[in-house]
Amino acid sequence: MCNPLSQYAQSKHAGEGAVLGASEYNWVLRTSWLYSKKGSTNFPYRLVERLRATSDAVPVVTDLWGQPTPAELLARWILEFVFRQPPGGIFHAACSGLVSKHDWGVAVARRHGFSSGRISGTLQACFSNLAPRPPSVELNCSKIELILGEKLKSWDLAFREFS
Repeated sequence: MCNPLSQYAQSKHAGEGAVLGASEYNWVLRTSWLYSKKGSTNFPYRLVERLRATSDAVPVVTDLWGQPTPAELLARWILEFVFRQPPGGIFHAACSGLVSKHDWGVAVARRHGFSSGRISGTLQACFSNLAPRPPSVELNCSKIELILGEKLKSWDLAFREFS
């Protein structure tokens, strides 16, 4: 069940309702922690920029869990999904497995030649400017896996391939 916590999340939820209400054939695809090595606003890019800019440890939250998903892989899934023309509805498309933002940050740091010690753990509550987020979101991707005829990649395997 969807329970949007912030105004942003509530507007996304309302948009989904409008799309689904407009036609029984419409699709809503949800994903999690989308990133790309070509983007400059996503978590891995911003984290590497911060690591390069300082010799201090960079704080990353330990109490937020999700499924990092590369945009390039999501694009492949969407193309295949559209080709197969499933019935309308809500579908989840995200890499499998949960990881904390902190542990993902450690993986990002290591991938770019920084030691894991450059990432320090902190809590969401330490960042007063963050919109409220649920501590853990794990999308059930079984519907789209049935349509695609395959298990979706794990976040860590996809991260090694697409970062």
